[in-house]
Amino acid sequence: MAMVQRYHLMLDNKYYKNLKKHRGLLTSDQSLLNYPSTVGIVRNNARHNRAWAYKFAAAMVKMGYIEVLTGSQGEIRKIVGL
Repeated sequence: MAMVQRYHLMLDNKYYKNLKKHRGLLTSDQSLLNYPSTVGIVRNNARHNRAWAYKFAAAMVKMGYIEVLTGSQGEIRKIVGL
């Protein structure tokens, strides 16, 4: 399957529906179906678009509160595990 596909310009839960059809973009995406802690989340998000949209919007609002460090305030790590 081609890595990039054309999709409509609307956010929806198609990502999760594709995972259920074993059409995950990356191996790490598809592995979400392999773990008991995430398989239910995938199935629920695939089944309930409105609930997914609500959770997505709430996550975007939450991310808006993250204070981004710029210039000399932040750091670039060469080894991220430290």
